[in-house]
Amino acid sequence: MLDIYLITLGRLELLDLSRNYFNGSIPQNLGKLSYLKALYLAGNLFKGSLPVPGLCELRRLQVLDISHNRLEGTLPSCLSNLTSLKVLDVHDNLLSGSITPHLIPSQKFLQFIDISKNVFEGSFSFSSMFNHSKLEVIVLGGTTSKLQIDNDNQAGNGIPLFQLKVLQLSNCSMKNAPLFLLNQHRLIWVDISHNKLSGAIPSWLLQNNTDLKFLNLRNNSFTGKLDPFPQHPLSSMVHMDASYNHIDGHLPKDLGIVLPNLQYLNLSYNFFKGELPSSVGAMRKLLLLDLSFNNLSGKLPNELVKNCTDLGVLKLNNNNFRGDFFPLTLT
Repeated sequence: MLDIYLITLGRLELLDLSRNYFNGSIPQNLGKLSYLKALYLAGNLFKGSLPVPGLCELRRLQVLDISHNRLEGTLPSCLSNLTSLKVLDVHDNLLSGSITPHLIPSQKFLQFIDISKNVFEGSFSFSSMFNHSKLEVIVLGGTTSKLQIDNDNQAGNGIPLFQLKVLQLSNCSMKNAPLFLLNQHRLIWVDISHNKLSGAIPSWLLQNNTDLKFLNLRNNSFTGKLDPFPQHPLSSMVHMDASYNHIDGHLPKDLGIVLPNLQYLNLSYNFFKGELPSSVGAMRKLLLLDLSFNNLSGKLPNELVKNCTDLGVLKLNNNNFRGDFFPLTLT
């Protein structure tokens, strides 16, 4: 029935059917909407493969969002025909196959790409996207993804033309952090959790990106210390998770001064030792603090309970703290 209606809407520029209960296949005659600039089909029950060649005939399309459906098959190679595309969001489907360079459209305009939570496989090289100068958001991976991120030869592949704001590479089986990150200075959200990353914790991400708000390094194999720790306050940072790694040494004395607006801090399941610095009291907006399963010791600083009054979760279990439990008398 939807196929019939589309024939009569030849001058449509925006079609938003998202978050409904439409099912069946995406209409094959989608290409009849030759004026279409934005197509939102997210959050439905569409299944089957993508309509080819109909989809690839939408030469004016700027936004394609078909996320949260039950779509199968591969991404069609003719996606490269969509030279005006700015947003490509296909996450949370059952799409498979490999991601080859010619599948990524629009070097000139593409700003956002999310292909996560599918069943893609094979290797993916970031160098194939280095010429996408407008690119700001890359989201890959997902719990069932078999996509392997190829970082082995990036040193000789030049510097990307883009400056990202969001990079999410969770569950990508990475062993090395992408080298191009060293050249990124506008990041506000970085998630490289649940990989196989090892070596020193990438504290340079904090130093190079002063507007960073969200950093998730959870469940890797990072070692060493939180060093060098930035000397300047990172007032934008609200979420930091480096839990389930192998980080050791002392917590930075100026931890709370450098991260004054932090709301979520999880450093559990590491090997931190020494005392909890009193500067933690400078993080007055903390909602969650989890330092459990470390080797921290000494007395708890009064500043924590005196200043961090919005705390909803405080986990300090399985450490070596001693003395009175917050001896401060509150009035």
